[in-house]
Parts: sequence; structure tokens; C-alpha cells
Amino acid sequence: MGAQPWDGAVGAAYAAGGVLMKRVLISSLCLFMFACGGESTGGMAGNGGTGGTGGTGGTGGGGIPGTPVDLAGTWITRVQTTGTIMAPLIMTVSNANIDFILRLVVTHGGGMLSGTTEICRLNNSGNSSAFGAVSVNLPTNVLALTKKTQMEQDFMATVGGAVPLPPYAVQLGANMADQDSDGNPGVTIPAQAGGGIMISTFVNPNINLTLSGVTVTDANTIAGSATAQATGTVYGGAVGGQNVAVTGPISVMQAMPTLPFTAKKLTGDVPCATVLTMFQ
Repeated sequence: MGAQPWDGAVGAAYAAGGVLMKRVLISSLCLFMFACGGESTGGMAGNGGTGGTGGTGGTGGGGIPGTPVDLAGTWITRVQTTGTIMAPLIMTVSNANIDFILRLVVTHGGGMLSGTTEICRLNNSGNSSAFGAVSVNLPTNVLALTKKTQMEQDFMATVGGAVPLPPYAVQLGANMADQDSDGNPGVTIPAQAGGGIMISTFVNPNINLTLSGVTVTDANTIAGSATAQATGTVYGGAVGGQNVAVTGPISVMQAMPTLPFTAKKLTGDVPCATVLTMFQ
């Protein structure tokens, strides 16, 4: 993807969020689409609302090395990438196009840095060897399950400084738990194939993420690289509303071994509804 008005914005978000945002960002991405590889960009700052939910860009610090950077705010990123999904029922989806938007709200308190991450959008499309053209858009009830708060010791980030990020792991629907409360094991990820055929897969996705070389580019931008592994288990599924007995592992073939990323910071607690308006 070529240069975008929001390029580099996402970096700040990562810098500000420390381990919190970076870990969950790509991990959640791979978690639901089961594929990684590509590039990420920050969102274009928009006009803010009231009561701490503004959407204007973060301020202060500039790009002078050593300048302190306040990490508090909402960090956003968009990842557009490709990959190959291999799983029971849908079989192989090659050259899958993936569009992923995530936000991380960072706050300070009691000497700790708190970050709450949420996936705002995760849409996928590609060609399934079993059904032809397939589109997969995660429903809001599953996206809501990705909201997760983590805490770490507070620190002062600086422009040009490194942001240490320990490994992160997340899973949904473990041990066949019906985590989205729809009466099926795991979480249900729906898809639409050619001819209007509806496909549902009941899965347990597992994500492991390592972020490296992360540095603060300026007061509102951070950048680095990410390596993600996605595995999982299919518990069952349905085609056209009829349950089918399919089980087995999910495997991922990444388009790129390492995924470069950037992130942008917005002022205040900006909800997903507002974040989504910043991307086309």
C-alpha cells in the first residue's frame, strides 16, 4: 500500500502503549484472521467529541531525540495485509486480503501504565478452495471479546528511545467454551461465499506475538516490527444454517515473516465508532 495521510501516526500509539498495545494489536489480528504479513498505518486524526472522547491528534514532544513523550491517550492502527488460511470447512483461502483496525487506550495511575486494547474492525476476503470467493467480517459480539486491559510499571518514553515489549499471548474459546454465548463451542466466525452461501466456523484461536526494534519516532508515532504465530482448533461449523461435523487444526502461512508497523496517538478516550470514521 502506498503512503497515506496517516502513515507514522500509529507509531506513537505503540510507543505510548508500551507492551500493552503492540502485543495485543498484531496478536488479535492474527487471532481472528489466522494470517499475518503486510503493513500497518495510523489513522488520520479527526475532530474530537466531548467528555474525554476527542479524536484530535496528541500533542507535545515533536521529533527531537530525548524529548519526553506522554503515552496517555488512544493509540490507533490499521493493518492491511495478505496471507493464506488453512482450516477445516473453508479449506484453503489463498491470497486473503485482510483489513484490521485496532485502538488502545492508555492511562497513568498509581505508578502504573494501564492499556485497554480493542479491535474495532477485522474484515477478510479471498478465494476458498471449497467455496470460491469468500468474505469474512468479524461480528461485533466477537470483536467485543477482544477488549482487554493490561498493566505495567509506568515509565517515561522519549523520542528516539526504545520501547521494551515482552511476548504476548491470547486465546478465545479455549476448551470448547462458548465464549460468545451463541450456543456453539468456541467463538463463531461467519463467512459469506458466492451465491449468498453463509458459512460459520466454531473455533478456538490462539495467538502469540513478539514485537522488536520498537522506537518512538515523535510525540505521536512509534515504529518497529512484529512476528506473530497463529494456531487454533476448529470445533465444528455450519453451511447454509445446517451444522456439519468438521474438526481439526488451523494453520497459517504468513505472507511476510516479519510485519512492520506504525501507530498514532489521539487525545482522550476515543471509541471505536469514532476511530472507524478515520479510515476508508
